[in-house]
Amino acid sequence: MKIASSLEQAARYARARGRPVVTVGTFDGVHRGHQEILADLVRWAQDAGSAALVITFCNHPQQVLRGQAPPLITGIEHRLLLFEHLGVDICAALAFDAAFSRISAEAFVQEVLGATLNARGLQLGYDSRFGHQARGTPELAREVGAARDLEVRVSEPVCAPDGQPISSTAIRAAITAGELSRVAALLGRRASVLGRVVRGASRGRTIGYPTANLDLLDGVHPPAGVYATLARLVSQPNTATAAGNETPQWGSMTNIGVRPTVQEAAGASPLVVETHLFDYSGNLYGERLDVEFIRKLREEQRFDGLDALTRQLHEDEAAARACLADVPAAVRR
Repeated sequence: MKIASSLEQAARYARARGRPVVTVGTFDGVHRGHQEILADLVRWAQDAGSAALVITFCNHPQQVLRGQAPPLITGIEHRLLLFEHLGVDICAALAFDAAFSRISAEAFVQEVLGATLNARGLQLGYDSRFGHQARGTPELAREVGAARDLEVRVSEPVCAPDGQPISSTAIRAAITAGELSRVAALLGRRASVLGRVVRGASRGRTIGYPTANLDLLDGVHPPAGVYATLARLVSQPNTATAAGNETPQWGSMTNIGVRPTVQEAAGASPLVVETHLFDYSGNLYGERLDVEFIRKLREEQRFDGLDALTRQLHEDEAAARACLADVPAAVRR
């Protein structure tokens, strides 16, 4: 997948394959509803022999529109990875700013989709809106785009088990509540975080449990505790391509919390996410690690010294390995 930092760059990427098919949105979480839109987009582009182009935003538009925004379920790097997995050819990853927010719906169709991108089609969700004050609808896009032969299609809604349309708001709440089964049902995949491995205090290495300390690239994660997880190294994107070549997933256990045993007092340090990969050897510093949450094993707790902590980690490892034994071998290492 090619990644563009401007609409003009996206247009250059798309030009070799003629007029692209386009969709636009934040797509926070890239949940099952978003996946339906993107699948429709990719099928349409393949049938037309053109590029599937997504316009998305590095920041949450509500930060500009309302002065505050919820944390992103999937930061821009995570969304790019998921877009690529779904077959998107080009993504224009833009900063949503005041100028962009003032583009009228008519101008978006005429100038962005028409003059700049020369799009053949616009794929929208059933409730999609675009343009200043969210005035853009499929009907408006069809009317304004008729002069440029722009076709507009609308994807069907995808509902949760309770019959309600899936939303990023509901997923955000389920993740922070630790409702992993509900998250999987809404997302269409397990709850996960993407983070860059940074240096920590290296205490885990001294007791036989080296951990990858993650600087999270996503804003939402499950609550504090110890989890059975699957971890995977993912490739670094750049401004032109994101290769998407990945290593297999490794069984792992992940702690989210404040590490009370090695702190002066519980809560004395900021929340950390650290993952121990089973049977892995190698230098992970600077790498991006995608961690999927399978099951919560226990709450984080304070132990009377490193010996007691080490004994508990042995028990956690055994529990995590037993849990992961039920995960299909194709996704385990």
